[in-house]
Amino acid sequence: MTEVQLEPNDRDDILQLLDYALEKKLEEPPERQGRYSFDMSGYWKERIPQLKRLICGKKNFSLYQSSLGGLIQDIKEGLTDED
Repeated sequence: MTEVQLEPNDRDDILQLLDYALEKKLEEPPERQGRYSFDMSGYWKERIPQLKRLICGKKNFSLYQSSLGGLIQDIKEGLTDED
């Protein structure tokens, strides 16, 4: 994992750009592949808020992870003897 430190103004700009990106992604029509269409809007509705939480320094516990290794580590950290 790579840690990035952001100035508050940079963080706010990135968050604003992510809001704009989500708006534009939701405007895109579904991709057509032959007679089938593929709609990624559901992915982006989950992924962009997740990215925003990461930028704000919060940890994500979602199935949409950038790598399986991060997901497995989150599960291990979340489990206790009570679970």
